[in-house]
Amino acid sequence: MLDDESLKLLGKSVIPPYTKQAYYDGMKRVTERRCDPVMTRLLVENGADVIRWLHGVGLRFRLLHERQAYVSDGAYHFFCGVPSGRSTVARAWSSGTSR
Repeated sequence: MLDDESLKLLGKSVIPPYTKQAYYDGMKRVTERRCDPVMTRLLVENGADVIRWLHGVGLRFRLLHERQAYVSDGAYHFFCGVPSGRSTVARAWSSGTSR
């Protein structure tokens, strides 16, 4: 799913879990509660399937080490719950919390 550069750094990357509820709450926060609750829940619940489909049609995701992480003890520690450059959905999928 990830591009070559992200794969090279994946072993040095610390990506904390991002729960479905945190994703849903984040969507409400960043849209100032203007997101449609039904559509948002569909996105949260089915995000992993969307990511797999996008990967199947050739899209690769890149972890944003330079913008969404800090280095400590030789490891990239991600914050903000959005390490991917292509989609916030990748965050939930890459952490394994979406299923």
